[in-house]
This record gives sequence, C-alpha cells and structure tokens, in this order.
Amino acid sequence: MKAVIKFGLPSILGLLISTSVYAIEADIVGARIVRVLVTGDSVHGGCMALLDRDISTSSTASVNLDCLQPGGASDRWVTFACNAPETGVWPASRAAQRTFEMAQLAYALQSRVRVKVDDSRKINGHCFSSAIQVYQ
Repeated sequence: MKAVIKFGLPSILGLLISTSVYAIEADIVGARIVRVLVTGDSVHGGCMALLDRDISTSSTASVNLDCLQPGGASDRWVTFACNAPETGVWPASRAAQRTFEMAQLAYALQSRVRVKVDDSRKINGHCFSSAIQVYQ
C-alpha cells in the first residue's frame, strides 16, 4: 500500500512565506567605498569597508537585507571576516584578505563596486561580504 501525502494551498503558501524571511544573499551594485577599516582583533572581523549607501535597502534582492545595527539604525559597513575563526562558516583568511584587498583597490581608485552581501553571517551586527567586483 502506498502512502499518499497531499499538500493543500495553505500549506504550500506557508512554506513559501516562511522561507522568504530567512537569510538573503544579494548584490549591492554601483556603490563606492568611502572608508576601510583594519583591526588586529576579530571584533569587526579584522577588516571592513564602508559603502556610500545603506546596505539594507540598496540590494538587488526583492526584499531588504537584514543589515541593521542594534536599535534599527541603518548600516553601511560590510565585514570581509579577515580574522574570523575558520570554522566552515567563514572563508579561509587568505580568501577573505584577497576580497578585502579588492575593496582597498576600489577605495584607492575611487571605483564603483558590486558587493555580494550575506545577511545570515554577521560579525557584531555587520553583514558579511563574500565577493566584490571592481569596475569604473
């Protein structure tokens, strides 16, 4: 005898709605880097970049990224996690450092960037950037 599982419209809609509130990875396109930060500890992941626009509302995603600071203030900083522990959640420090070097290059050349931001991985409330593309 075969077991038949039926899904009604309410359960399918519930599944779709519930998955949309989870992590988003989206691109911030056309931003400029206005400041870079390097720290010797892992408080901010060791290396960060300040974008010229709010991360939460500037993404290519159809919904806003959850990159708000405590109290609801908008955030323009992204971390590259250069000093984050290598636990499988964060990239190897060499990969993170290379990504941050591209951010420094964009800052020095005042070039525009496309930054991939992941709101499921944060360090001290700042969203993680896994990739950066520099262009004019």
